[in-house]
Amino acid sequence: ALDGDGDTRIDLWQSIPDAMHSGANYLKRAGWRAGEPVTIEVRPPQDFDWRRASIANRLPVAQWAALGVKPVDGSPLPAVAGRSAIVLPQGWQGPAFMVFDNFDVVMRWNRSVNYALAVAQLAKQIAGGDGLALLSGEAGALGTAQLQTLQQALNELGFDAGEADGLLGPRTQAAIRQYQTLHRLPVDGYPAPSVLAHVEQTHAAAAAAGTLILAPEPTFADPAAYSGE
Repeated sequence: ALDGDGDTRIDLWQSIPDAMHSGANYLKRAGWRAGEPVTIEVRPPQDFDWRRASIANRLPVAQWAALGVKPVDGSPLPAVAGRSAIVLPQGWQGPAFMVFDNFDVVMRWNRSVNYALAVAQLAKQIAGGDGLALLSGEAGALGTAQLQTLQQALNELGFDAGEADGLLGPRTQAAIRQYQTLHRLPVDGYPAPSVLAHVEQTHAAAAAAGTLILAPEPTFADPAAYSGE
């Protein structure tokens, strides 16, 4: 923490200069690259392979450009050193962002991709930048209960989504991607309502055919399954 207003004491709660200087110092120490972007809203080409859109898939900017990825305003991609990724916070039908090394710095503050995207977009608009060109993807994001239904159905179809806890973690995203690949859907790992509907239809057909992978019923012989008197 730093004394940003020069009053010889640090007060992150009451002094905006102290808070701003301290935050900037944290980012600098975490590896912030001055003059480089955090994110850019981009528009992939119509024939884009959505499997490439993953925070873990890092490519040089020039390689993304060769694949036809452009900023939404049609300008060239910036000449930024290092590798970047494409992320889809609302699936392939929603906004797409190219994220750079400074995005990783923001994520050291908070490990949520959506948090880092929101911080980057807010900072951009505070500085006078444009809002999002594409505000949302498919209407009707899944709630916790619906996501639990999706996870349970994927598990019973043989796709390992982990515990049906209603939380969208890497394991659930990987299961969705595997399902999308098998069924020739756009592979973005996003639990859109249309994905849930498709999975439920497949699940119903598998149930009718008797091919679901069902967890065994707990018995009192299993101490882990019995907590009664």
